[in-house]
Amino acid sequence: MTSLVNYFRFIFSGYLRKKKVLNGVKVHFKYRHDSEIFDPITMLLDQFFKINMVKEEFRVKVNHNDYDLSMILDQLEGSKPKLGCVAKLPMGLLKVERFVVKDEFRTTSFYLIQLDDELLAFLHKKYDYGRERLSIIKDDIFGENQIDESIFRNEEEPILFDYNNGQLLYLEKFVHSHIFYVNQSDSFYKVCQYFEKISSAG
Repeated sequence: MTSLVNYFRFIFSGYLRKKKVLNGVKVHFKYRHDSEIFDPITMLLDQFFKINMVKEEFRVKVNHNDYDLSMILDQLEGSKPKLGCVAKLPMGLLKVERFVVKDEFRTTSFYLIQLDDELLAFLHKKYDYGRERLSIIKDDIFGENQIDESIFRNEEEPILFDYNNGQLLYLEKFVHSHIFYVNQSDSFYKVCQYFEKISSAG
């Protein structure tokens, strides 16, 4: 019966549905037939761990935020997610969606993360073999402002940009350039600490 219900849901919406329990959390998925289900909790905890492991010399305080968030999010306009999932948490409804979007002449993966319909964070995998890493720093993050490029030339070291408004930007070259942008650091930490707590309890 479940398979039949899923079939009709797919016919009318183009999405299949599934419920899974991940690390003690009920997660409801909605996905295209050609998409693989991923673990959003592990994804967020991985980013949380990476942010906490950034070496002190590669943590950069930024007093101005020239990163054009609207330009990034505009890429998603008119796009439907390949996969979406929601989970009810004590701090609100967590929603994670995966998009495949065009970035110039290639496709990229974009994970949009929301808490109670407010932007919490996003992960952008650019599939550029790291070629755009320095230009992301110079053009997208600092814009017209002068920077000392010396600490950014070590491509093996991830960098954390800490803005004075509670936002964070984690940049690494993991084969490709990966950007993890945190729009609300306090809420992000609370979500991840909750996941850590229930994972250790299990």
